[in-house]
Amino acid sequence: MKTSKEAYFKPENIKARQTHKQIVLSALLYEKDGLTSREIATKTGLKHQQVWKRCSDLLNEKKIVISGEKLEENNHVSIFKINREPELFERPKKMSLKNWLEKTYPFTMCEYYDYLKE
Repeated sequence: MKTSKEAYFKPENIKARQTHKQIVLSALLYEKDGLTSREIATKTGLKHQQVWKRCSDLLNEKKIVISGEKLEENNHVSIFKINREPELFERPKKMSLKNWLEKTYPFTMCEYYDYLKE
């Protein structure tokens, strides 16, 4: 009988390795107005408790923020959004065209030229 750790690392379980935090972040990625934990659970197929706990962890890591509140089933619930503050996603001080061409940094060419003008 396989232990849960052995089952986790089996090659056919690659998709299952995506953590709940990654799933929650991917659900929030393209949501301008944010989502509640119940909406995230519905969208991702996770249980509400799993989403709520991961949202708490992500808040502590400052990867998401509370953007407001909403009345849902006579309860005030938080609306979560991805934290898009500049200090969260740091850019290196210098970048060469060689590094950009080697795809070691996710800039487009227009962004690269704008970066050089700074």
